[in-house]
Amino acid sequence: MSELQSCSVPVRLPLDFEAMIQLLRKHSSTYMVPKMDCYYDGDHNRVQVYIELPGVCRENLHVTIANDSVIGQRGIQIWGFSIAPYWHLSKGSTTTSSDDGNNLMAPACVPSMALKCGYDLPPHFTTQERKYGEFLRFLPVPATTMAKDIHAELDAGILMVSFPCRKPLTEAEYKFLQEEIKIE
Repeated sequence: MSELQSCSVPVRLPLDFEAMIQLLRKHSSTYMVPKMDCYYDGDHNRVQVYIELPGVCRENLHVTIANDSVIGQRGIQIWGFSIAPYWHLSKGSTTTSSDDGNNLMAPACVPSMALKCGYDLPPHFTTQERKYGEFLRFLPVPATTMAKDIHAELDAGILMVSFPCRKPLTEAEYKFLQEEIKIE
C-alpha cells in the first residue's frame, strides 16, 4: 500500500491543520464537497473512488473511518482544505488573527467569501472558477470495513480510495429488496 504523498509545491503556511481550519472558518461558514468518480472493480471485489483535490497537500488532508453519530452509517470521512496560490500569510498583520499569531491578509477569500467579508477580487483577476477553503466528503462503506482494509493514495491532485465490498445485487435481488415509501 502506498503512503499518501506530500505536496510537491512549496508550502508557505506556518499554520498547523487545526489552526488553518479555524482561520478559514472565520471567513466562511460553508465547506465544499469535492467532485468524485466511483466504480465497482469486479475483478478484485472493491469499490474504487477518485476524488479531485487540486493543489491539496498531504499535510492539509485527513482521512478517517468511523460511524456517523446520527444514523450510525459506517463511512470514510475526507476532510481538509485547499489554499489559493495568491493567499498570503504573515505575522503581525492587523487583519484576521488566528490564536497562534498568524494572520491571513486580504485578498484571502474567494468570491462567495468576498461578498460576506466586503472584499472585491484583486484587479488583475478576470475570472475565478476554482474554489478554495475547507472541504468534506463522506463515503459510506460496509459496516465491517476497518482502516486496514482501505487503501488511500494522493497523486497529482487526485485522492484514490479503495475498499472491499460484496458482489452487487442482481436485478432480481434488487427488485425483491426494493420497497416503495408512501408520501403523504
